Amino acid sequence: MRPFCSIITPSRNMAGPLRCCAASVSDQAAAQHIIVDAASTEGTLEWLKNSNHSAWISEPDSGMYDALNKGFVRASGDILAWLNADEQYLPGALENVRAVFDRYPDVDIVYGDSLVVDAENQLICVRKGEPLRRIYLLNDCLHVLTCGIFFRRRLWDDGFRFNPDLRCAGENDFFLRVLKAGAKTKYLPGFLAAFTVTGSNLGVTDLARKELAELHANHPGWITIARPLITLFRRVEKIRNGAYRMPAKLFYELYARDEKTRREYTATSVTYHWPQ
Repeated sequence: MRPFCSIITPSRNMAGPLRCCAASVSDQAAAQHIIVDAASTEGTLEWLKNSNHSAWISEPDSGMYDALNKGFVRASGDILAWLNADEQYLPGALENVRAVFDRYPDVDIVYGDSLVVDAENQLICVRKGEPLRRIYLLNDCLHVLTCGIFFRRRLWDDGFRFNPDLRCAGENDFFLRVLKAGAKTKYLPGFLAAFTVTGSNLGVTDLARKELAELHANHPGWITIARPLITLFRRVEKIRNGAYRMPAKLFYELYARDEKTRREYTATSVTYHWPQ
């Protein structure tokens, strides 16, 4: 039976968090989960061989975007997404995404909100209400966390691929191109996934800033002139989406290391402020 969704997880020497990531996919709606391992040397391969996880490869690659291309070419689902090894889906996320795609057959991309947690699954902040529009990517960067983005297979079938020459900004490049081609998006209010701040996330490196600057160098000159106005529009849209409305308490469930069931967590100081 063809899965409705295929999830790709690129991984390199991430055996500990990878177990939690895989469990967060397998405990909900039937989905194909393909792990693309970059020939890890710290136990990932042994775990893959001894686990029930049937869809995986382990071989050298040239980086995360090369791994994603390898995974998506093997995918059979109608909906595609990727979940990094240190990220997790929240309970019911895939069913909620499926319902939106079923309801809106003309929509190409569905995206939602994400939690930002530390290595112990303690909440740092939330990323919610972010609009996904090409002009905002031209103006700045992809503010929607990729763990909360899903897209139809037809985009892949139309020939869109990740640029393997990039190391950190490949998602910005990918979504700039698909949105330029006219892909339609739909915001799904609600938390879909958890992103872990490890201190070594690629998106905050000097190389990421360099690659973004190179992408921006090819943008129309008027974008720079209009930057303050574009930023204002984005923030107004975030307000409309409820990005700054924080609950007094936030309950969520995630897998902790070496635990076979999700653990319940409660956050009482919920903020949208990204960690410095």
